[in-house]
Amino acid sequence: MLSEKTIIMIKQMAHLLSEKGLSELLIEAKDLKIWVERKGPMFPPQPEQIEEAKKTETTALKKEEKHLKSPGVGTFRDSASWKNRPFVKAGDVVEKSKVVCIIEAMKLSNGVEATMNCKIIKCLVENGKPVEYGQPLFLIEELRDEQGDNDGKISANIGSDQT
Repeated sequence: MLSEKTIIMIKQMAHLLSEKGLSELLIEAKDLKIWVERKGPMFPPQPEQIEEAKKTETTALKKEEKHLKSPGVGTFRDSASWKNRPFVKAGDVVEKSKVVCIIEAMKLSNGVEATMNCKIIKCLVENGKPVEYGQPLFLIEELRDEQGDNDGKISANIGSDQT
């Protein structure tokens, strides 16, 4: 059974999650480890997001779409800095493991890599906007080589130059 002190700590953590807009929080002490996770959207959906979600849902029903998804919660960055061009744009062909964007969380930048050889059809997130774990970032088309594999090198205009 949990002590009253532990229960109070969990309640404070839940309040902190809500107040700060966090999705999860971990606190470790000598003999205690508490992890609290918040499910559901962190930011209330805006009317335009609801409409876009409905359109995306309808399109997804028409044909199975592939997406590159966010590996975590943070802020979407399409380039390494505000001065640079985006890592990728619609129409770019990228190889597996190429960085396509950055998810920034608590001043730490994590590169998001393509999970397969693909063509970027559309960027689904505006630069600087918050993203959730598993949220689709890019609509993609999977590319396969002549043998039908997706693990080899592809020959095409790969990505966009960073200058």
